[in-house]
Amino acid sequence: MLEDKERAHYIEKADILGAKIVTYYYVGFLCFPFYSLITNFVIDYSNEFKTTHLVHQLWIPWKLNNLWPYIFGNSFTVLTSVSMIMVFASYTVMEFVFTFQFSAYLKVLQNRLETKGPADKTVYRHHRDLILFLKEYNKLFSGPIYTEVLVSSLQPCGFGYALIKAIKRSELGSAFDLAYKLCITIMCPFVLCACGQEISTQMERLHEYSYMNKWYEEKPKVRRDLYTMMLVTVRPLNVNYRLFVVMNFACFSSVIFIQ
Repeated sequence: MLEDKERAHYIEKADILGAKIVTYYYVGFLCFPFYSLITNFVIDYSNEFKTTHLVHQLWIPWKLNNLWPYIFGNSFTVLTSVSMIMVFASYTVMEFVFTFQFSAYLKVLQNRLETKGPADKTVYRHHRDLILFLKEYNKLFSGPIYTEVLVSSLQPCGFGYALIKAIKRSELGSAFDLAYKLCITIMCPFVLCACGQEISTQMERLHEYSYMNKWYEEKPKVRRDLYTMMLVTVRPLNVNYRLFVVMNFACFSSVIFIQ
């Protein structure tokens, strides 16, 4: 499929768009602990460290009422946050890359069905390989994805509650910091579900393209291969956890509804 120069632009566009989104997403995540650190420092310094705020509410074995203990405590929380963010962002980047590449390959198959028709035998071979690849991906990564979606459904509740309290107390600095955290925690399940939705949508379009040709004019052998493909694409092929939970916008809506 990579040797198909006529349709190489699908993969090239996916690479360019994926690189841009991954860069913005990674930078946005990495800016979070430093933005939170600066905001909290301004707030705490203005009230002479009577009440202190951390990037994450971790237990620190010393008091933070003075400048240097405060700096050491916040440095520890920033390093912890950056480490966790890099691990999670790397996992999400892998999800982005898989989604964009998989979607690009499905678009190539759609275009081949549209231009060359069902007589192109390579379509069925590549379609089989993509199905096996998606099933293997679900076996390896659907569990961590589902766990992240479940955990991410709880985090916005805490940040949203704290944001409401900060607004009522007129603590604008803390409110902006909590709003940033709230947006990030909502983005986590949204990105995972949006990637799953993209794959589901392209699979459905491939099913439509298998019908949008003059298959009834083809030879019996070609029609037999196309019938097999039609039967396979009738069954939803998507990113799911043990066939019970499908990662799509419906899953994200249920997470938001639970919140």
